[in-house]
Formats: sequence, C-alpha cells, structure tokens
Amino acid sequence: MAEDVGQAQAAEALLKDAALLHARDVEGCWRLLAAAAARCRRHRAWRREPFNVFTALRGEGDEVNLHSRFLAALLDHR
Repeated sequence: MAEDVGQAQAAEALLKDAALLHARDVEGCWRLLAAAAARCRRHRAWRREPFNVFTALRGEGDEVNLHSRFLAALLDHR
C-alpha cells in the first residue's frame, strides 16, 4: 500500500513537471509567433510595390490594349 502511495506521488510530480514544461512551450510558441509577426510587418513596410512593365511603358489604365501591342512587338520575327 505504501508503495502505491509513493508511485501515485511520483506520478503527480511527473504530471506537474509535464504541465510546467507544456506551459513554457506554449509561452515560447507565442513569443516565436509574435517575433515572426513583427518581422513580417517590418518586411511589408520596406517592400516596394511589384514591378509592372506596363505601368513603366505607358499606364496601368491601358494595360489591355498595350498588352497586345507589346506582345506583338516581342513576337514579331522582323
């Protein structure tokens, strides 16, 4: 009977240790996610708008018409 009580206490101690480790892991995960979110925000703040060749050549508003002319010029064998 005393052996059973000792094993139960040992099991309870292991469960407490496991709960503490789990809590630390969860806290660590939240810190990691917060750091990743901060890096993502910094990256987005410094990132330029994507390059658009049609904007550089003429204007985004006429992209449909310009697209056809631009491709025709690129694919023209002459």
